[in-house]
Amino acid sequence: MNLNHSPRKTVPLATGDEDRTPLMPRSAPALTNRVFFCGVVVENPGFGRQLPQDVQDLVASLGDPVELDQDESAAQATSESTADPSNPDGPHVRRRALTNVSALADVINEFVSTERSYVKRLYSLKHDYADPLRTFSRSKDTAIIPPYEAKTLFGNIDQLLPVNQAFLEDLELMMLPDGPETVGGIGDVALKHFKQLKGFENYKGYYAKREEAQAIFEKEMKRGSSFSAFIDRIKYSSTDTKNRVGLRELLMDPVQRIPRYTLMFRTMMKHMAPSDPQQPKLLEADEIASKIALAETDDKTKQATIMYCLSATIDEFPAWLMSHSRRKFVDCIDVEDVPSDSLSNSSYNYYAHSRHGSSASGGGRDESTLYCSLFLFDDKVMIVKRPEGKSGGALSGLNDLGKFTKSGLPSGLKKNGMVCKGIVDVTDIVVTDVGGPDLHIYLESPPLDQGERWSGRPFRALSVVHPPNPVNLDPSLTNTTKQRFLENLWSVKRDIDEVKSKCVVMR
Repeated sequence: MNLNHSPRKTVPLATGDEDRTPLMPRSAPALTNRVFFCGVVVENPGFGRQLPQDVQDLVASLGDPVELDQDESAAQATSESTADPSNPDGPHVRRRALTNVSALADVINEFVSTERSYVKRLYSLKHDYADPLRTFSRSKDTAIIPPYEAKTLFGNIDQLLPVNQAFLEDLELMMLPDGPETVGGIGDVALKHFKQLKGFENYKGYYAKREEAQAIFEKEMKRGSSFSAFIDRIKYSSTDTKNRVGLRELLMDPVQRIPRYTLMFRTMMKHMAPSDPQQPKLLEADEIASKIALAETDDKTKQATIMYCLSATIDEFPAWLMSHSRRKFVDCIDVEDVPSDSLSNSSYNYYAHSRHGSSASGGGRDESTLYCSLFLFDDKVMIVKRPEGKSGGALSGLNDLGKFTKSGLPSGLKKNGMVCKGIVDVTDIVVTDVGGPDLHIYLESPPLDQGERWSGRPFRALSVVHPPNPVNLDPSLTNTTKQRFLENLWSVKRDIDEVKSKCVVMR
């Protein structure tokens, strides 16, 4: 194979007649001076952190630092990034030292544009779909879907539209030349509507009905009724042929809008300097929006759902227990109770053998055993009789509380064998942990209006159980459950004592 050779460079050779006088004396060494200018970046200095000694030695060995002119430093600061511990993306994510005005303006323009489009779609959802379907449902002759379905399908859309219209109005004012003087910057506007006016809190109500609304939509579409014909007719009657959107997409828009706010807010903050006055306001608005997007149920709704579940599943549940709006449910536990007279009339060894899981089949079970659940509130304890092998938390629906609070009050709950057998004050209970699955309870004022085995009996020996399993089948789980309940009970008693200690009797 032929090789391609590089062209040779011609070098003139000496003829012997040249002057051989050296330019420098041979005794003088040849010296070359070199000067290096370098920039050294040391990660994570400052914030109370001291550089390791070897790093300090390395920096010192590079020579003296060169002080830059003020103008040059300012120019360099615009292109460099700094670490900001308050950065929402994390303390080690670099932030711009100065606000990138051009990039920030582009994001804000996009934000206002998408909000304008969203308000139009929200308007269409209410006026083109929700209002007609709700109006038609009032009469059997014109109803396309039943009234409940028509109301639930669109949630609280009537509350959402004014919220976003007001938000868009302030955003439009902000974009005017005198916007900063009239409504402020993007952080001011966002914080006003998310924190001060709290209009976007209404989205929680829309989220709470989404699962049920989705089920209604799917059911009506499968029926092939006039419902599908109606939504198709509305969709294709729009004059804007490029932006025709169906009902399914419009119903999902409010669900997706708040998460999109958080994404846009964080993009804006990436283009802001830490010293930008709008940055902390936007950060606070982002935190509020993030909580709304999580669709977390507020405590008031959760407690109301718990009380509804208990009243719907427990016979003889006292109405006065849920009339106190400030009463809160804390915990529940399943136990087995053997009256003391039964223990005295039988062998304790046999009792311990049958109750502590030695017989997984449940053979030899004491017929006098009372199967009950204790429901702990912040001031009371309710004793509830439950069926053998069933859990009070499962029968009352509290084990599915997360599903219920997201989809509204549960339906289909019914009485299932649980009966209220007395309510006592938390302050009248003395509890002793005697080890294993067992705990002893002394009631200073035991219930007296119940059946023979449930009335009186100040002393009660209980064993924690996880139905349908026998007592102490899983000692680790049993101990964890018992300790959790005892800690909650003691915490409630401590809170009550603290409140009493702060009370002052006035005459």
